[in-house]
Amino acid sequence: MTEDPVAKPVHPAADGGPVGHDEHEVGPPPAPLGVGASGLLVLVVVALLGTLVYVGLRPRLGKQQAVVQTQKESSAPPRVVVGVASAGPKQVDLALPANAQPFQKTPIFARASGFVKSLKVDLGDKVKAGDLLVELDIPESEQELLLAKAKQDEAQANAALAKARAERLAKLAKDGIGTQQDLEDQQAKANSAAAAVKTTKADLTRLGVLQAYRRVVAPFDGVIVRRSVDVGALVNAGSGPTATVLFELQDVSFLRVQVDVPQSLAASVKIGTKATVSLPNNAGKAVEGEVFRTAGALDVGTRTLRVEVKIPGTGAILAGAFVQVRFQLQVESPPTVIPASALAVRKEGPFVVRLMPDDTVVLVPITLGRDLGKQIEALTGVKPGELLLMSPPDYLQTGAKVRRAEPTANH
Repeated sequence: MTEDPVAKPVHPAADGGPVGHDEHEVGPPPAPLGVGASGLLVLVVVALLGTLVYVGLRPRLGKQQAVVQTQKESSAPPRVVVGVASAGPKQVDLALPANAQPFQKTPIFARASGFVKSLKVDLGDKVKAGDLLVELDIPESEQELLLAKAKQDEAQANAALAKARAERLAKLAKDGIGTQQDLEDQQAKANSAAAAVKTTKADLTRLGVLQAYRRVVAPFDGVIVRRSVDVGALVNAGSGPTATVLFELQDVSFLRVQVDVPQSLAASVKIGTKATVSLPNNAGKAVEGEVFRTAGALDVGTRTLRVEVKIPGTGAILAGAFVQVRFQLQVESPPTVIPASALAVRKEGPFVVRLMPDDTVVLVPITLGRDLGKQIEALTGVKPGELLLMSPPDYLQTGAKVRRAEPTANH
């Protein structure tokens, strides 16, 4: 069989002649285009799937890590900010609100009922002790006075007659004419008549005093700060709820400035302690004064000491004004002060949370003093240098463990 020239391609020889194809000759390698594209596609698909898996699992992984971290933090002792209690200053600038009162004051009442006949003073007038303020018209008392005089005259006449009869009976009894019984009866009548004279005399004196009450006078030097009646007004005597107030008189030559000093500084305020008194709206113009009276005991309700500062009543500060009193005090044993954020309050009362050296805490009840703004006085329970928790959590109990944190600007 002859070979098919088409089955085996003929390649030119080196010399240009035809040469037949050897059956053992290896042909050229297949083109790599198909195999490379497939591999690249597989790599892209794998990378895309990996990316999708990573993107899908990342939130779950983050959430799981957060849960683990939260569980770790919740099981660990809480972090707290720590502050330090300190001793208060030995020189204290104490400013307290107070009320300026007149040195003495009193409402003026009438001792007898009647009508206002004339007014001798008015609002703002200065008077001296004994000056006539008002004159009353009391018609009834005048008639009663006339009647009392008549009764006294009658009693005196009856007493004289009874005495004369008793003397005559005594002479008759001495001569043996009259009886001793008649004499004793007449002497008893004479004694009764003499007693009646004394009674009418006392009643007459009483009515005379009531007549004197028509004139109402000033009990001390002062200024009339209130007038409550006019001429012709009916005045009820006495000092009860139905009585009529005629005037109010105040002695404003000096003023009593009444101020309540807190317990923590009460021992530093004594008679003679200097003070400056000023109006809240004019603090630059202060009036100098000094303590001239103290209550000597604390008020149980407020734990304060009532102090009176004496200042001149020159008019710079008026009686009844709301003022501010400032003391410069030297304190021998100043109270401990704590940061305001260290204070905690429960139904048992105020307390602080003390940090111990082993990072455990102790709840300590305290007695509060003055509020100094960023600091508060602790009169009992805390000593200077002790570590306290700032803004302590409500759930902390004595013996709990904590972790210290750095202070922040809020504490």
